[in-house]
Amino acid sequence: MDDFVIIFNTLIESYGYSKSQISRWSGLSRTMIIRFCSGENISTTYFFKLIRSMPVEFQEDFWSHVLSVEQAKEIELIRNPSWYTLIADASHKDIQEILQALANRWSVIVGDKNSDKTKELEAS
Repeated sequence: MDDFVIIFNTLIESYGYSKSQISRWSGLSRTMIIRFCSGENISTTYFFKLIRSMPVEFQEDFWSHVLSVEQAKEIELIRNPSWYTLIADASHKDIQEILQALANRWSVIVGDKNSDKTKELEAS
């Protein structure tokens, strides 16, 4: 947990967060925050509650420091998958629904263009 404490302390200092502010966000006592920041062990439940309560940017910085670069990239792909990844991992049923949705959307787009052309022809 020592590495976690060092990373946590470095980041709260760089973001300018106070222990009182962190206590309000997390619902943990200021004393517990101080104990953790001093290197004392806290339960895993409280540790994750503390990390999850922090702003998203802080959490991303924290985990990118804790994890290797490759692990951080994998987590980013899980959190924000690309369309390609989503389609590549889709089941046959999902692919069928995706294609149907694309076909429906395309017919609306083409239909709109055709109705515009029809309006132009009717106007002339």
